[in-house]
Amino acid sequence: MRMTKGLALRRVSNGLWFIIRTLLIASLAFLILNPVFIKGITAFKDVADYADPTVFYIPKHPTTEYLKTMLEFLDYAPTLLRSLAFTTINALLQTLACAFTAYSLARFKYKLRKAVFIMVILTMVVPSQTTLIPLFLQFKFFDIRNILSALLLAPPSGGTDLINTPWPILLLSMTALGLKNGLFIFIFRQYFRNLPVVLEEAAYIDGCNPMRAYFSIVAPCSVTMLVTVFLFSFVWIWNDNLFTSYLAPDMGIMSSKLNGIGWRIGYYLGSTALDSTGFLSSVYGSVGVLLHMIPVLLLYIFAQKFFIQSIERSGIVG
Repeated sequence: MRMTKGLALRRVSNGLWFIIRTLLIASLAFLILNPVFIKGITAFKDVADYADPTVFYIPKHPTTEYLKTMLEFLDYAPTLLRSLAFTTINALLQTLACAFTAYSLARFKYKLRKAVFIMVILTMVVPSQTTLIPLFLQFKFFDIRNILSALLLAPPSGGTDLINTPWPILLLSMTALGLKNGLFIFIFRQYFRNLPVVLEEAAYIDGCNPMRAYFSIVAPCSVTMLVTVFLFSFVWIWNDNLFTSYLAPDMGIMSSKLNGIGWRIGYYLGSTALDSTGFLSSVYGSVGVLLHMIPVLLLYIFAQKFFIQSIERSGIVG
C-alpha cells in the first residue's frame, strides 16, 4: 500500500515538474522569438494598422510597399552577396588564426606564454570602442615603420591609406586581432587542452612535425569546434557596424547601409515622403533590420546542432 502511494506521489511530482518545465521553456521561447515575430509583422503593416489599437500581430491592411522600397534602397541581392562574401572570408581567417594561436598556447611551452594568454584575456575586457581611434590612425597611415613609432609613442607619418578598403578588417582577421578574437582563442585553448596529447606524441614518433600533426590529427578532431567558432565569428562580423563604419564605411555591405537608416531612407525618398515625427523612418528601419536578420536566422536553423555539441566539448566550464 505504501509503495502504491509512493509511486502515485512520484508520478504526480513528475507531472507537475513536466508542466512547470514546459511553461518555463515556452515563456523563454516567447521572450526570444516575440521581437523577431514583431519585426516580421512590421514589414507588412500599413500605416492604418499602426493607428488602429486593435491591431497587434495580424495586420488588417497588409502591404508590401515598405518591403519593396527597402529592397530597392539596399539593392538587396548584390549587397547580400557582397556582404556574404566579405563576412565569410573574414570569419574563415579569424577561425584559422585563432585556432593556430590557441594551439600554441595550449601545447607549446615558451617564454612569455602566460603573458600572451593574459593579454588575450585582456582583449575580452577592454571595450572595442577604446581601440577605434588607434586602429583608424594605424590604417590611415599604414606602414610597418609606424608600428615601431607607436611603440616609441611617436606620431605616425607617411604610409598608405587603407581606410575604405577591405584590408583593415582582413588584416585584423588574419592576425587574430579582429572582433571577439580573444574569446575565440580562449574557447579553442580550453578545447585543445582537453584533447589527449598521446595522439600528437605518436605522430611525432612517426616523423610528423607540429604543423602536420595539427592538420592530420588535431584539426579533424576539432571540426565541431572549428565550425562553431566560424558561426560565432560570422554572426558577429555580420552584425558589426562599429569597425566597418569607421574602417570601411563605403564598402556597400549590409551593416554599413543600415547604419543611420533613418536619415538615409529620408534622403532616398525625399523629405516629403516621411512624416515629421520620424514614424515612417522607424518603420523602414524595422524592415531593414528584418532583411538583415534573415541570413543569420537561416544560418542558425541549419547549423544549430554545432552550437549544441560545442557546449559540452568547449571545456569552458572546466
